[in-house]
Amino acid sequence: MKKVFGVIVCLMVFLVTGCSKRAISLDKFKSIVEKEGLTVTNDDSILINDEIESHVIAKSLAGWEIEFYVFKNNSYASNTFESYKKAFALYDRRSTHDVSDKNFDRYSMTTDDLFGYLFRIDNTLLYIHTDKTYEEDLLNLIDKLGYN
Repeated sequence: MKKVFGVIVCLMVFLVTGCSKRAISLDKFKSIVEKEGLTVTNDDSILINDEIESHVIAKSLAGWEIEFYVFKNNSYASNTFESYKKAFALYDRRSTHDVSDKNFDRYSMTTDDLFGYLFRIDNTLLYIHTDKTYEEDLLNLIDKLGYN
């Protein structure tokens, strides 16, 4: 009986709190992508407003890039997520996938030639817009980052 009660309590806690993700820090992002052989550069040109704390671009030898943002609050990150999502909507998409939950939003799209991926967790945003050829490699890296 105690086991059944324990399972019920755990299930109730899960249902009340919902599904949430943990954002990674800028240092953690850099560490993971550098271990994968990417070069990370700060993009100071984009720090022209009060919304963004930091923005880095990780570049592969093959030529694809991943952008990682840390915003000053969740609202700024959500607004930027929606802006990028609207920009992706302009493409003739073959497939899209859209998920939102307690503290995150995810959107991915593919066309005949392109792969686009957005993932916001709290005040962070992962942005990818590249050739579809690299989709599988990027999905593997996205898994390692925990932004899936």
